[in-house]
Amino acid sequence: MYRQITLQDSDFQRIVWRNSPFEPIQDFRLTRIAYGTASAPYLAIKCLQQLALNEANNFPLASKAALNDFYVDDLMSGANSLSEALELQNQLTQMLSSAGRIEKMGF
Repeated sequence: MYRQITLQDSDFQRIVWRNSPFEPIQDFRLTRIAYGTASAPYLAIKCLQQLALNEANNFPLASKAALNDFYVDDLMSGANSLSEALELQNQLTQMLSSAGRIEKMGF
């Protein structure tokens, strides 16, 4: 989930590296949220919640599920009928795809 979130300002996550003391220092800028950083879980969940708020008019079922039925990146939801479940799946797929980086959700 973290690798799908693009950072707008890559200066916030930088790595300076060299393989030996005799080599020049290389500067790397991360363009995605890095695993293991303290802010990664918050940023990932906040992105999902903000997407749900932004797309509430276009995808009402998906928005409600994203705000109430996700635990980190696991969806635990349900529906009263098969047609409602399929509509929820369709809306979730479309809403997440509209974010631009979600390529496959495993449905």
